Amino acid sequence: MKRYVVVTVLASLWLMASPASATSQPPKNTIWEYRGDGGKTLWQVCGSQNSTCRIVGSTKHYVAVLNHKSVSGCAFGDFYIVARTDGNWQQRDTGTCSPNAYVQKGYINNGQYSSVDIGVNGTIVKRYPIGYWNQQKELSGKKRPHWKEKDRTKGGLQTNQ
Repeated sequence: MKRYVVVTVLASLWLMASPASATSQPPKNTIWEYRGDGGKTLWQVCGSQNSTCRIVGSTKHYVAVLNHKSVSGCAFGDFYIVARTDGNWQQRDTGTCSPNAYVQKGYINNGQYSSVDIGVNGTIVKRYPIGYWNQQKELSGKKRPHWKEKDRTKGGLQTNQ
């Protein structure tokens, strides 16, 4: 009986120790490794494997994440924008703490760009145009489109004489 108790206690201690090390590390090469302004990873603020977060919008360069467990005590939760190419995330204002708030996919500029909209009772209180931000990133710096200048010295009508 003593041997059974010792084995049970040791097994319990091992199980308590091993998941902690497994859950403290975010999955490799994912947005969950990115750090915010406070130095915490997105994995940490979202509760590790017991995640309270869900991805509510995504583009090539940006991801919108809603954390149902608010650090500030807001009934709606906390909202984060993850910059994939920069490797960081920022907490953003949701515009509401209402328990009736919701997140939906929206569009701006006649449907040209996707957005993540936060609403209450049919009214949008905050809009994050992640599709527009994504396009700005795509067309900035060295990726900005450019054309060769037309050679205007050879213009006009040419005749054979």
